[in-house]
Amino acid sequence: VDDINECGVMPLTPENSNLMNKSKHDELCSVPKNSISSFVAASEFDSCDTPRRLFLKRGVRQLSDEVKLKNKKLKLLQQTARRQNKKIASLKCIILKLQKENLINDESSDMLLNSFGKHTDLVTNWAKKNLG
Repeated sequence: VDDINECGVMPLTPENSNLMNKSKHDELCSVPKNSISSFVAASEFDSCDTPRRLFLKRGVRQLSDEVKLKNKKLKLLQQTARRQNKKIASLKCIILKLQKENLINDESSDMLLNSFGKHTDLVTNWAKKNLG
């Protein structure tokens, strides 16, 4: 990690290629929140700005707004995915419990696992009542 060249870029070698896993990559490429706000602060319009500088500042502000919207959408989608995964795990647990108690057979449990159709609410109500 100490052999960063004068451009501030670490050359990719076989020894350091394992450093580029997702979490490490996110740490290296993420921009701290305070610098994002400094980007917005630096993009404030000033009366002595040239037209080119005004154009660039407008672009920075537009891109930072887009990043905020994308981050919000990403957060909501991740939350939805977490909730769906939790619900799927809960329903699978219910089916396994029903199977262990011999209330349903293998064929019907496979059918339920493949499609939690219109009777999903019955299974979830049963789970709330019996599992606490």
